[in-house]
Amino acid sequence: MSYSRVKSDLLAAGLHEASVERLIDDYDRMRRKLSIGEYTEAGAYVGNFCENLVNILRDVMGKEVEQDVSINTFVNKSISNGYEADVSDWVRVTLPRMIHATYELRSKRDTVHTNLDVPVNHADTQTAVRQCTWMLCELLREFGQEDDIDEIAVLIEDLSSPIVPHIDSHNGTRLITKADLETKEEILVHLYYDGSEISADRLTDWIPGKSKAQITGIIGTMKQAREVFYEDGKAKLTTKGERTALEIVEEHLENNE
Repeated sequence: MSYSRVKSDLLAAGLHEASVERLIDDYDRMRRKLSIGEYTEAGAYVGNFCENLVNILRDVMGKEVEQDVSINTFVNKSISNGYEADVSDWVRVTLPRMIHATYELRSKRDTVHTNLDVPVNHADTQTAVRQCTWMLCELLREFGQEDDIDEIAVLIEDLSSPIVPHIDSHNGTRLITKADLETKEEILVHLYYDGSEISADRLTDWIPGKSKAQITGIIGTMKQAREVFYEDGKAKLTTKGERTALEIVEEHLENNE
């Protein structure tokens, strides 16, 4: 997805400009690195993200941003109200605690893996990136403009989508960028990726070159095969369909080709 709208919303809220720009750039890069299996590199951007988020919060609290950020110092002082800032408990306590947990996960996992000569794995990095996603979504909820609440909800939905290689999201639209899947496989992957029911109209928008009649015909066949529930124009995976979709993701979308 494009993060320009996320950035513009945060800047419109008056958050520290340079830190917001770096934060969004770090977030974009960590997701891209994770999607192609470069877990160590993604972890480095997680650390940068946390440091820039600290500077954003320091600025909100009326303090100078720092070139050399100490996560522990900031978190401990913020939680104990050492900055005496007139901010919500969410800004003062909840978010700093998540920053600390995310930074510690990234730092300690890197150290352990180095000592044991074991590569940083997908689970560690996926967890850290998801925590960064949560923090970015919460920034939008806390500081976004109230009159843009519906658009913010769409942004948060896009940000919260699972990270699957070869799938991109923008303004509520999703696209499988790997073009060699059959239409049925694309439908299964979209349903798996979304995690809930999707209308045939939306699937038609998301799968280029296919008409609604073609999409609904394939969904009907999938219903007969017990791979989807299909009612009132909306499809949802069955347990059998989830297994099939996961096999497709693992075979075609997680091989980094």
